[in-house]
Amino acid sequence: MTLFMNPEEFRGTDVSYSFICNRRLWFSLHGDVITDGSEFIYEGKHLEDFRKKRGYVQIKIGRNRLDSVEIRDGLSIIHEFKRGRRVILPDIMQVSHYINAYQQHTGRRAIGIIHLSSRKTETVELTESLRNMLIETYGKIIAHSNMTAPPPPVKNGYCFRGCSLVELCWGEV
Repeated sequence: MTLFMNPEEFRGTDVSYSFICNRRLWFSLHGDVITDGSEFIYEGKHLEDFRKKRGYVQIKIGRNRLDSVEIRDGLSIIHEFKRGRRVILPDIMQVSHYINAYQQHTGRRAIGIIHLSSRKTETVELTESLRNMLIETYGKIIAHSNMTAPPPPVKNGYCFRGCSLVELCWGEV
């Protein structure tokens, strides 16, 4: 099944943000957010560098950069490294988006593997349910990109755990 929207037009980080915070999504879409310089980004990058195997390649597809793609026995495996101890829905949706973009761009079957700092891994396959969630997510991203002002801040569990927008949304913390 082909999604009606071109996944190359959407960034994986924006797919993830759409499940974390609508305000952060809006700022990201409008180019008003500098990439996190937080310890979370550095830890994730360190984890990727430390655990990444030789033979992985980096592929750019539209607005997406897949840092660690492995091709084994005709199957493409998209590796994503996360610093958390458990897999969360935003991670699954980001990897699902990468799988979708890769499959539509190359015509090759792909799966994703999320690597956690705890050395656990979770395999992601693009199911019909995830495809439907991606269609809804792409619609949400388009709607936010058409908004002229950011949505109001809404506190959630991510606000005070490394979000670079915490001062913008909530003042000095």
